[in-house]
Parts: sequence; structure tokens; C-alpha cells
Amino acid sequence: MSKGMTKGAASLLGLLTAAVALRAAITFVPSLPNVEQSVTFTVTDSLTIQTNLGVNWDFGDGSTTTGYSVNATHVYLNTGTFTVRAAYMAMPAGGGQVPVPRTGQALVAVSERRAVTFSPGSPVVGQMVSFQAANFLAPLIRWNFGDGTPPLTSGLNVTHTYRQPGAFPVTVLDNGGDSLFPIQVPVLVNAGEATGPRAPFRVSYLVLRFEDGKSYKVVPKDSVGLKAWVDIKFEGSGLLQFDWLLDGAILRQETRTLTFARQVSFDLPLAQGLPTLMPGLHSLTLRLRSPRPEFDLPVIRYFVTAGAAAPPTAPRVVMDITAAVGLDGQSTPLITNSLSVPVGGYGLFKGQLRNESRSTVALGLLRVTIDGRVSDLQVVRNIGPGETRTFLTSVFRQSAKEGKTRETIFVSFYDLSTKPPLLLVARRMSVEDLP
Repeated sequence: MSKGMTKGAASLLGLLTAAVALRAAITFVPSLPNVEQSVTFTVTDSLTIQTNLGVNWDFGDGSTTTGYSVNATHVYLNTGTFTVRAAYMAMPAGGGQVPVPRTGQALVAVSERRAVTFSPGSPVVGQMVSFQAANFLAPLIRWNFGDGTPPLTSGLNVTHTYRQPGAFPVTVLDNGGDSLFPIQVPVLVNAGEATGPRAPFRVSYLVLRFEDGKSYKVVPKDSVGLKAWVDIKFEGSGLLQFDWLLDGAILRQETRTLTFARQVSFDLPLAQGLPTLMPGLHSLTLRLRSPRPEFDLPVIRYFVTAGAAAPPTAPRVVMDITAAVGLDGQSTPLITNSLSVPVGGYGLFKGQLRNESRSTVALGLLRVTIDGRVSDLQVVRNIGPGETRTFLTSVFRQSAKEGKTRETIFVSFYDLSTKPPLLLVARRMSVEDLP
């Protein structure tokens, strides 16, 4: 009887021991790691792990380490499935005083999901090609377009124009260019036709005007019938998608089918014409959603009077944001309409103001804001007709607020010789994270 009880107790003890052993495990984040991505492992156990005695890790790719924590990090440099093991000492169940050896393990599947795509799929010489990097580990990567142009450190979306036909291996390096594993995609650029019905669909020319052909009007408050027109020259055939923007807000969205490379004109279809309820200066422009524009879109303006004298015709000033400037003074051309700025740090960039009117801007103000906060103010004097003035400015990015993911930079130029100051031109840029 005693022997039977002993065997039963031993069997029960064996089952309990096996159940406890099943509770030693390893979890990891991310659950589907990429090559070169840091993976954090955590070993858990129903027993108390004696971390002071050390935890020995084997990551399954020939790498091992010993630490004094239940956590460990590792970066895999190859794809594959790896068995990760952790060996350690733990206090036994039932209050034993002597630690017992324990192990936990897990399988980790490491893959390469980084990829680069581009559009259009069959570009021609002189056509803007849009590149998109997906599943990369850092927001800043290095692009080499394979045609001999200097490599570009930028965000995950860039554009490039090839000047000659051929097959070009586009190479992209993650982590700002420090990656050991280049991601490549071949781009075949054809000589093709840059213009005409068989050319890729693009807008080659665009003019905004009022019905009388002018780009500036003065109208009374509550007047009706103020019409705006757009003249477009396009190549190829395609779907034109665009927004009419009044003072930066969408006034109307449109989609039109354009065919056979010609010039078309159409007006802003508003029954009463442009709104004239609010006195003051108003700006009207377009935003092309498809195809992407290859040039800055024009702006026309109208002033709504309310009994006061109308202001003189505003000078036409064009602003170009040309390059980002590093703290070492090196300039990188800005291909996209975005600037990489570290959280809690400065972003430097330069641009140009070009006076395309016949009058001098005697006193102007360059104003830079980031998310509504003024970052820089510069007084600019005496920009003569046809003169180009280069400026260097900066923004300071504060620590990111909780739940806030995007920030916007506005660069505005005002004519201070008028009362109130007259906005002549403005540019908007998005902000990207820089580690």
C-alpha cells in the first residue's frame, strides 16, 4: 500500500513538474522582425528567475551573450528561422533553497520586407519619376539613382528625373545610409516621346487668370460674376484631378479627362462667381493631385473693397526653397516639399526670392513659422525688378506633443510698404523626423 501511494505521488509530482516546465517561455518584440531590426527578447517563468546569477542567451545565429536581466536585444543580419534559448537558474517550487537550472526557447522568423517601388512603371527621358520606400526602419535613407548623380539623403518618398535612356539600378540604404544591406530596384528609362499624344501624361504649362486675362482684380463687396479661368497645355492622355484653393482652403474639387496632347481652358464653375463677402485680399490657386506638377503653380489675387480705397497692384514675387543646410554648412538640394528636423533641434534651409514685377519691393518681411509658432523674422530691403535675393533661415522643433504626428512649416513674404502688410508669396513644407 505504501509503495502504491509512493508511485502515485511520484507520478503526480512528475505531472506537476512537467506543467511547471511548460511555463518557461520567451516572448519577443517585434513579432515579425526584419533584417537589421533590433529585437527585444523577454524570458518568463512560473518560478522566480535568479537574474543575479546570470541569464545566458543563444540567439540561434551563432551569437550568444550573458546578462543580468530577463531582457536581451539582438539584431539579425540574415533572413531565416532561428531558435532562441535562454538558460538561467530559478528557485524551485515549494520553497526550496537551492536554485535549479531552467531553460526557455522560442522560434524567430526573420524576413526582408523592405522594398522600393516607382511610378510611372515605364518612364521616359525628362519625365519625373516618383519613388516610394516601404517598410524601412528609419525615416531618413540614402538614395542612389544609378545615373551618376550624387546620392541623396532624404525621406521615404522622393522624385528624380533621368536625362538619358538606359537601365539604372536604384540603390537605397536604410538608417540614413549606414545599412549593410542595399535594397535595389532596376529602372528602365526609354527615350520615348517627351511631347505629343503618345507621351506620358503630364501638365507642361498652366496659367491662372480672371476673365479679362489679368491676375489681379479689385471688386466691390458682395459683387457677383467674378470668374477665374485656367489655361492648361498637357502631353499624352490621362485623368486630371485638382483642387481650387481659395486662401489655402479647398473651394472645389474637380476631375477631368484630357486626351491627345492639346491646350484646354475652363473656368471655375461657381454660379455666383468667386465669393466677395469678406473685404480684403484673397488668393486663388490650384493643387494638382494627378498628375503631379513639375513646377510651382501660379497664384492670382483679388481685393474686395468695403468703401476704402483699393491697394495698388501687388508686386509679383516668386519664392523657391532650394536646399537643406547641415550644421557643417553642407547643402543638399530639396527634391521633395519636406524638411527633416530632429525633435528638439534646428532645421536649416535656404531659398530665393525673385521679383518678377516692374516695381521695387522697398521693404519686405520674411516670416517663418512651424505649427503656428514664429521661428524666424527677416527684413529684406530693396528687391529691384528682375532681382533675385537668396536667404538662409531656420526652424526650431520643440519636443513632440502626445498624439501629434505631423508638423507644418510656412515661409511667407510680406510687403511692409502697404497698410496692412500685403502677403506676396508663401510656401508650405512638411516636417519629417530625423533621428
